[in-house]
Amino acid sequence: MAMEHFKTVLLWILILTSVGLTYSIWTFQPDYSPLGSSETIESPDIGEQKSFSDFLMPESITVHENDIHYWLAPGEERFMTQIEAILDFEYERVLDISRREVPQLNQPARALDFKFKSPIPGDVINELFDFGEQSMGITTVDRIYLSRSNTSSASEVVARFISYADEEIYQVDANISYEQLVALYEGEREHLYEAEGLEFEEGTYGNYAYLPLEPPPMRELTYNWDSTSEQDMRTVMFSDPDFVTEYQRGATVRMYSDGSRFLEITRRGSGNVMKFEHQRTGTFDEDETDTHVLIDAMDFINTRGGWTESYTIDEWQHGFNDTVLYRLNMDELPVLAGSSNQDLYFTKEITRSGSQITKYERPLFRLDGQFDQDKVTPLESLEEVQSYLEQMEEFDPRSIEDMRIGYYMDSSSNFMIFYPDWFIKRGNWQRFSEIREEYENREDEEVEEETEEEA
Repeated sequence: MAMEHFKTVLLWILILTSVGLTYSIWTFQPDYSPLGSSETIESPDIGEQKSFSDFLMPESITVHENDIHYWLAPGEERFMTQIEAILDFEYERVLDISRREVPQLNQPARALDFKFKSPIPGDVINELFDFGEQSMGITTVDRIYLSRSNTSSASEVVARFISYADEEIYQVDANISYEQLVALYEGEREHLYEAEGLEFEEGTYGNYAYLPLEPPPMRELTYNWDSTSEQDMRTVMFSDPDFVTEYQRGATVRMYSDGSRFLEITRRGSGNVMKFEHQRTGTFDEDETDTHVLIDAMDFINTRGGWTESYTIDEWQHGFNDTVLYRLNMDELPVLAGSSNQDLYFTKEITRSGSQITKYERPLFRLDGQFDQDKVTPLESLEEVQSYLEQMEEFDPRSIEDMRIGYYMDSSSNFMIFYPDWFIKRGNWQRFSEIREEYENREDEEVEEETEEEA
């Protein structure tokens, strides 16, 4: 009898437990919470954000006064002051004109001539310049040429926006007087140096440069530097750093990954550098995005630590993978070579596939405090450089793709030192002083060998 009572009680317990569990299931409300920490991850303050007007830095500014041409020396924000001035002007009466109206090399004129290293997208030009109710249908702009009007235009000054790549030219009236145009550069008269226009790669439309016949002495620039925080870069490059795994690859390389993103940081005595990759899966259409790669690249860097130092757009390409290369500028002159033999120390590069940024490479150090005792270095005249190159037997002057004054970055010591020099481009940029030194060393070796053979 006792056994029957025990079975009955146990049965009721099981029934009630089942009812209770069923009720709990019916009334269950899940308590969702974010994976990882629920705290907001603050973006570290690494650099500053920039807009496209900050990158509208010309490669050169030339003043044309009839048949004399002047090179405006960069430095002390001289170039940016000129750009800001022409951005403030109002323009009207946009005309698509004949390619024959492109100003020719060394052509007599009264004009202010802005040449850009990399073409500026037409959409950006329309956004930055005031064309009233009109817009300009140009694809890209390589050159802006403001000159005294020789036509029936109602304005004394006209501006021509020129695209060499697309062979387009648009002309607009500038609502300023010719005296105002002259006033733009008249205040910089002491920084104007007589120049000669040189054409490179004969037959290549638009590949030219105006270079000073007697350049001014240039300053060597010496800076302290410090490293950008590795952990700060990890924070800005991953959406949730808590799910990032760290790997050590040798004594100087550290790798971070969350499975689809990879951040590689190379630590060196002369400053760290980083390479970031975001794998893309599946196929995509090259026309997947209407946004220009320059805009996407700028926005990407702005939201991932921002910009340190002064960089300008060096070149960009559209294709299966879109790329943008930014180059470090010192005192409005480009850094074209360095002791590290790696351009990554003075460039930033972005790669985009479709609408997704897939690669980002950059240096991870910042300049911190310039020394006041910068030396002044005299540079050779343009004629000396040309004569020396012509007398080198193995050097074909026709192989020169470009020539300009820039800086060499020496990062081999505890300081960053930037040396001014002439640079020659033949595939890569080469420092003129190194070309000359190598040539003279070879000549000395040949003389020694001839002396030994005669002995």
